[in-house]
Amino acid sequence: MLENIYKKIKEYNTIVIARHIGVDPDALGSQFSLKRSIEKTFPEKKVYAVGSKSSKYNYFPKLDKYDNKEENVLLIVVDTPDKKRVDIANIDSYKEICKIDHHPFIETFGEFEYINTQASSASELVLEFLEKNNMEIDQEIANYIFMGIVSDTNRFLFNTTHVTFEIMHNLVEKYNLNVESVITLIKTLGNK
Repeated sequence: MLENIYKKIKEYNTIVIARHIGVDPDALGSQFSLKRSIEKTFPEKKVYAVGSKSSKYNYFPKLDKYDNKEENVLLIVVDTPDKKRVDIANIDSYKEICKIDHHPFIETFGEFEYINTQASSASELVLEFLEKNNMEIDQEIANYIFMGIVSDTNRFLFNTTHVTFEIMHNLVEKYNLNVESVITLIKTLGNK
């Protein structure tokens, strides 16, 4: 399924990435890591991360404004199991929808859906997607993924397996992340 989502990203010139209402750091981490990687891998594409703002998580970039006036647009929804919780207007107006999620299945609303309930977070699944498709990952992208995983596991208190720690080890080592500062930032500025 991941390769089908990658093919859709290659096919479209405009891509919108949405997530659930009641935003949290995993939703934002998966959303912004995917956006930045698509922009770096395919610099000619227009990529928008959309949804309601939250000053609680101001350590993430500002969300984009998108007027949804184009006809041939791909919507990718992360961290959301059901259509009614997607934080976007006119969801049915998009040409095609893909979904990447770690919650138990509720309903199908995309042409291509990758759901893995064993994953710690949507951020973990986005990392898997990026790595399997040889997409760009840099320190900024790795930081977003790291923040999403740390948050959705409540600093590794639940949804955590040896796989989670292997992923975190690889992110820290490969992208030289400052673990203490990221966890302190999440704890100080707001988590769950």
